[in-house]
Amino acid sequence: MLADPKEAKAGIREVHFFPFNHGDKRTALTYIESDGNWHRSSKGAPEQILNLCNCKEDVRRKAMQLLLSLLTVGSDLWGLLDRFDKKGY
Repeated sequence: MLADPKEAKAGIREVHFFPFNHGDKRTALTYIESDGNWHRSSKGAPEQILNLCNCKEDVRRKAMQLLLSLLTVGSDLWGLLDRFDKKGY
């Protein structure tokens, strides 16, 4: 964890920030590192991120299956934590 969130932007130059909007269901940042390399990073709804990847249907299907399995594990974990919390552990 960074002591100061500003440290995350140290050494980069932000070129474009695309704020989250409900239509696109994602946010994006284009930036240049100090070595001159350009990057675009995006965060958002899985189906929107997969659309950006331009991947084949079988890859999309596998990615969504993996995501659903992780969500199942996550919800099981939250259920377990909730039970521990109710028992005062």
